[in-house]
Amino acid sequence: MKKLCVFDLDGTIVNSLPDISAAMTAALTELGLPAFSVAEYRRKVGNGARVLCRRCLPEGREDLLEPLLKRYDDLYIHHCAERTVPFAGMPELLRALHDHGVLTAVISNKPHAQTLEVVAHVLPGVPFDLVFGQREGVPLKPAPDALREVLRALRTAPGDVLYVGDSPVDIQFGQAAEVETCAVTWGYRDRAELGAAHPDCVADTPDEVLRRALR
Repeated sequence: MKKLCVFDLDGTIVNSLPDISAAMTAALTELGLPAFSVAEYRRKVGNGARVLCRRCLPEGREDLLEPLLKRYDDLYIHHCAERTVPFAGMPELLRALHDHGVLTAVISNKPHAQTLEVVAHVLPGVPFDLVFGQREGVPLKPAPDALREVLRALRTAPGDVLYVGDSPVDIQFGQAAEVETCAVTWGYRDRAELGAAHPDCVADTPDEVLRRALR
């Protein structure tokens, strides 16, 4: 049995795409830029707000990166939990891990304040041991720094950890920290893309994650 399960947030625990899409569409529109469909935003998320903004800018409009990022952050922090919901079975999975004595943590490329806001409002009462978003001085995933920090804080060896995420970036993140990785298929990337990252396992349901953690 694993001693610690660490989870990505967006696309793994919660479906935040409706709120992300709405905030980015509003920010782009205010700057007179074309917006995208929800399906198009799905392909752009996963590497933090700055990269999302860069991916949404028209070619040659890098000059608008900082204004777009500021406006998106301002909008999203006030609306990040309006339509965001947990994926089916995820609150139950997290509580089951806690009941079995498995520590749980969240590491997101979403800014730290936004990560805390989403967890507090969308997952009230879910007992996480640590929640980390993007923080100054800590490289974004897939750099392993944040995961190594969690392992030190919770005094857990890499061999006792399962990292769960929905993107190749997440799998690379876990691999860089030398922990077991589990890719979930209900998030923002398809099975073929996940498989190409060579996770240790692929889960189609939260129950499969639980069985992997407790085996």
